[in-house]
Amino acid sequence: SKRMQELLMDAGCLPPLVAQLGDADPQVRANAAGTLWSLADASADSRLSIADEGAIAPLVEMLSDVDETVQAHAAGALRNLAQSPELERRIAKGGALKGLLALMAVGKAHARQMAASALLNLVT
Repeated sequence: SKRMQELLMDAGCLPPLVAQLGDADPQVRANAAGTLWSLADASADSRLSIADEGAIAPLVEMLSDVDETVQAHAAGALRNLAQSPELERRIAKGGALKGLLALMAVGKAHARQMAASALLNLVT
């Protein structure tokens, strides 16, 4: 819910979530990216805070993860971050275009869908 998203943001959830994007456990990485995916849908302010916390680079790296769920959740988070025009350039400069295109070519169905949606948000 939007209210829970606001509560999490107010509680300072971003530093530990961004740190978990680099965890050795793929389930932890997927859950952290999935939470950021949801939080990025809350508001433009949330998206900017997530980007400012340094989430874009690890999310881009996760597009080439061996775990399909990690890939899909990272692409989903980037998709929602790309809803903010001021973040489009940062996402593109961070290498996301190459990673999203590669994921569309070789990823599983859900990851391909999220990659295509992220690209759509980047060009519209």
